[in-house]
Amino acid sequence: MTPRAPRHALAPVSGRRPGTDTAAEAVDTARHRCLQGIAAARAALRGAAPDDTHVHRARRELKRARALLRLVRAALPADVYRGADETLRDAGRLLAGARDAAVLQALVERTAMSASVRPLAVRTFCRRLLQEWQLARDATDLAGTRALLARARSRIAAAPVEGDSALLAAGFVKIYRRGRQAFGGARRVRHPVRLHEWRKHVKHYWHALEVLEPVSPQLLGALAREARSLADALGQHHDCVLLAQRLKAAPLGAHVRRPLLRSLARRREALYRAALAAGRRLYEQKPRRLARRALEWWQGWAAVQGAERARRTTGGAGRRSAW
Repeated sequence: MTPRAPRHALAPVSGRRPGTDTAAEAVDTARHRCLQGIAAARAALRGAAPDDTHVHRARRELKRARALLRLVRAALPADVYRGADETLRDAGRLLAGARDAAVLQALVERTAMSASVRPLAVRTFCRRLLQEWQLARDATDLAGTRALLARARSRIAAAPVEGDSALLAAGFVKIYRRGRQAFGGARRVRHPVRLHEWRKHVKHYWHALEVLEPVSPQLLGALAREARSLADALGQHHDCVLLAQRLKAAPLGAHVRRPLLRSLARRREALYRAALAAGRRLYEQKPRRLARRALEWWQGWAAVQGAERARRTTGGAGRRSAW
């Protein structure tokens, strides 16, 4: 069962209502958070050859920025939203190749151990994956990625935004609804493409919950952790699918390939069942019922942000993030 909100979490955090200055500023604050994520991704890619840790950080910040962009979607002109979202998506894809090869190399080594296949039998295959990872890393267009990030940031920053905390609540519920629909599709038809699509929506929901967490750390923190765990399980399932495809095409003997594929199939089955169980918990609420609670959460978030701005104003100008 999804954790029920305690009574204090359902009550408005302050007496403010949508339409007050604080509520109206909430959309701009969410937009600023999105811009900060893009700036953090770009900063992680500085230098001639950032290491794997920095590339991973950039991809993580990009995903958070796209989730925040979805929250403020209705406040932005349609062409600005579409252009920025597509640009951030393209930037993420430029960084994905090196990650996939590195993850598959680690996964095949673990699978060989669990399947009691001697590491020597898959050493050549692992060496090929390592070479692919090195080539993908060297071929990553960092300058092009940074340029895409700068373009997306400029478009979002220059666009006028209109709305209040009710708009953020509507964006939040839309993220939830799409994830719930994707869950239903993955449950009805078990297919890697549907599971991968569901994973993307789960990540958007996870990052939106991260933003809200200070309003009710116990409840929303638990939901955020559940969403993150589900996204991780679906990500591991996707990695197993990719590795199985590579193994089927690899020049390996049947005595090596078959136990590896059987081990991957067992792992995929366990991950699928765990994902469905987590999905039932995470998406238990109907969107219409969630909408009432979401509005109260985002009103609370707007009040928290307003209080933070007041403290910064009283204590002096806060330090701006570097770009």
